[in-house]
Amino acid sequence: MRLGIDASNVRSGGGVVHLVELLKHMDPRAYGIDAVLVWGGDILLSQLPKKNWLQLQFVPILNRHVLYRSLWQGFKFPKLAERQCDILFVPGGICYAQRVPYIVMCQNMLPFLWKEIFSYVGYFRFFRLLLLRYAQIRSFKKASGIIFLTDYSLSAVQKSTHITMNKFCVIPHGISQDFYVEPRHQKSIKHCNAENPFELLYVSTIDFYKQQDPVVKAVVKLRKGGYPVILRLVGAAYPPALRRLQRLLNKLDPKSNIVLYEDGGHYPKIKDFYRRADLFIFASRCETFGNTLLEAAASGLPIVCLKGQPMQELLQNACEYFTVADTDEIFCSIKKLLDDESLRFQYAQKAYQRAKNYSWNKTAEKTGIFIDEVLRSL
Repeated sequence: MRLGIDASNVRSGGGVVHLVELLKHMDPRAYGIDAVLVWGGDILLSQLPKKNWLQLQFVPILNRHVLYRSLWQGFKFPKLAERQCDILFVPGGICYAQRVPYIVMCQNMLPFLWKEIFSYVGYFRFFRLLLLRYAQIRSFKKASGIIFLTDYSLSAVQKSTHITMNKFCVIPHGISQDFYVEPRHQKSIKHCNAENPFELLYVSTIDFYKQQDPVVKAVVKLRKGGYPVILRLVGAAYPPALRRLQRLLNKLDPKSNIVLYEDGGHYPKIKDFYRRADLFIFASRCETFGNTLLEAAASGLPIVCLKGQPMQELLQNACEYFTVADTDEIFCSIKKLLDDESLRFQYAQKAYQRAKNYSWNKTAEKTGIFIDEVLRSL
């Protein structure tokens, strides 16, 4: 039995982390699969583990623009899959194969939320999200199996599309053991100063729905109020959102004394940012899962987070929530934790325990079992 993985549109963020960790922890032979073939670009393939059952298929065109990748996925890949695979696994959620059964994942909620789609009116991404919505709904209808990351994403997609799914399950992402650090003693804000500031961290793609702008305004307000804090933003960027953020920073923090931005670099290095931080902020209004939120929890950090789903499903009562991404609300939530070391430590402990519920071993095992169930049902 040969399993094919279409990783043509797995290029950054949680999608890359998921595939790297899944292949690292999964033994497909336990589920009757002799070989796993992965088609992808060179950046992704270079990060995948070396396994004797794993065959990496480098496709140069997948390093190019999304249009070329889509054409390859729609016209070339189905023929390759039909010749070489018995079943397909498509983490990106879109598959055009007709003669091979396939399992897709739902890792992107943006195409299923009209409010978010319309927030990109005037940008190319608006049309891209409409196309993604059509392509994913079409793929979900024809899929032999669908994997959702949270109960929230399952219910949201069902509510948005009203499609009948053949077979589905909820399998959360895991957290690498490299991130786990027990909550440490919380330092007093009174002992911080310009040379030794209290570091706030927000790890996520720079994008409109991630709402970095009000976070920046809240942190600048804290600094003006006498709190010796800095904010470190880490992650890749959607160019229009980054340009807007840079204009804001040029206005509020022209010398970069308060807000620092880094593109994030290689995935294994991300844990170093969590190690240096004192508190984690998460303001995204649209998530399928929230990898970095759980990474921060596993890293022993107290968390300030936007109240919504799936964040509450993941953390429950293990963080300080703000109800809307408003500068004053974020300001008050951060200030509350800055002023209360005991509360910070309590939240850090609770979040750390929540994070223990998620592991890549569990994810890999559940994924293997689901693939086996789908195969047996064909």
